[in-house]
Amino acid sequence: MWWYQHIIIVIVLLITITIVENVELNYLNNVNTLYFNENSQFKIIQFTDLHYGEGESTDWGPEQDINSTRVMNTILDFESPVDLIVFTGDLVTGNNVVSNATKYWQEAVQVAIDRSIPWIVAFGNHDDLSSGTGGSRDDLMAFDQSLGSLSQFGPLSIPGVSNYYINLQNSMHEMIGRLWVFDSGDGSCPPGNDGRFTGSKYQCNTYITNEQIQWYLNESDPTLFAMAFFHIPLQEYMDLWNYQTCFGYNNDSVACQPVNEGLYNAFEKVGDVKVVTVGHNHGNDYIGSIPGHNITMCYGRHSGYGGYGTWERGARVFQLQANPFTNDITYETWIRYETGQLQFQQPIHYPNQTNPQTQCTV
Repeated sequence: MWWYQHIIIVIVLLITITIVENVELNYLNNVNTLYFNENSQFKIIQFTDLHYGEGESTDWGPEQDINSTRVMNTILDFESPVDLIVFTGDLVTGNNVVSNATKYWQEAVQVAIDRSIPWIVAFGNHDDLSSGTGGSRDDLMAFDQSLGSLSQFGPLSIPGVSNYYINLQNSMHEMIGRLWVFDSGDGSCPPGNDGRFTGSKYQCNTYITNEQIQWYLNESDPTLFAMAFFHIPLQEYMDLWNYQTCFGYNNDSVACQPVNEGLYNAFEKVGDVKVVTVGHNHGNDYIGSIPGHNITMCYGRHSGYGGYGTWERGARVFQLQANPFTNDITYETWIRYETGQLQFQQPIHYPNQTNPQTQCTV
């Protein structure tokens, strides 16, 4: 009977390998592609920290959600046509939601649905904290996809859910760019929150891990222009404000990722990512780069009336321009406020070496 047992073991192993291969192939085949228009342009609107669903049993809670929708519609009216909306986290304040979180999720992305604008999502640390139904990261990603989003489940082999990329092609359908999305974690660790990993590293992290970085290194293409979107800023944002001349506001200090496993260095090693943009700190919208490093770091602009802070709401806009002869991509970026005001040149900030921030705030 020993040979019979060996045959059974071999069959089980083959089935297991086939399933794993199919999962990976399915993931790789689901990479979405968007296209530059006939003028070789591609416009991205970054909305961040909307925080729908706060105070759902109060008068002020639904009112601030209405205001958040108004902000997004106003900005989209001024910036039309728009090729992609990127929501960089905290679409909902899940820890305040006791009913179905998907209701508020749909309210947050409805502006994209109504206008038939493609959208993608990078999860924030508040999105999946709902005590109600449908509130896990997996639930919200599946629901987002069901609404028509281009967001994708990331590989099962790395922490987080919103780890994926979108390819950009020119009007001749040639690959010229890529938009990376990373899951920077939630920090909450509710039971079964992720459904993929056990242990605090994977459910409680609020940083981008080495496993995610290795995935990026394996999938990246140094010949492409790339941007990276996620929620919680890198520690290099703190260094940028402390020691470099940059532009914009830091009204909130930098609540950066508490562990730095080297994503910025990986971007620099590959050379594809030219822009990194985040959310999380509602009072920050500054932009700049470290001399000698070809990576621009920027914040979006707090878009929602949910969450803390009374700073004027808005969004960051990116206008990409492809050279039709060389396929090289350049870009401009600006802030569009809820009033419709456009700000190209943000206030200058000089190095803060006399009182530098030395640790990530919480």
